Amino acid sequence: MRWLDDILRAFSILEGKAYYKELYREIGKMRGYPLSPGEKADVRKEIERHSSDSKIWQKAKNKRPDLFYSLGGIRSGYWARRPL
Repeated sequence: MRWLDDILRAFSILEGKAYYKELYREIGKMRGYPLSPGEKADVRKEIERHSSDSKIWQKAKNKRPDLFYSLGGIRSGYWARRPL
């Protein structure tokens, strides 16, 4: 499964908002193992790649869907899924 699919599913389970720590735990449950530091970085990167709140999304030439937003400021690690 792709990271984005797992992240969207985790947000759904967590009622649309979560700290990274909660996302890591939920995605780890889905995958059947605790996430490594590198995998946790992949989760953060995917969220930032799909959020207009992040510099990564803003710099992209081909903008990805704007799926997530920061609830406590970009450095808080607290994110939510945008309503569909």
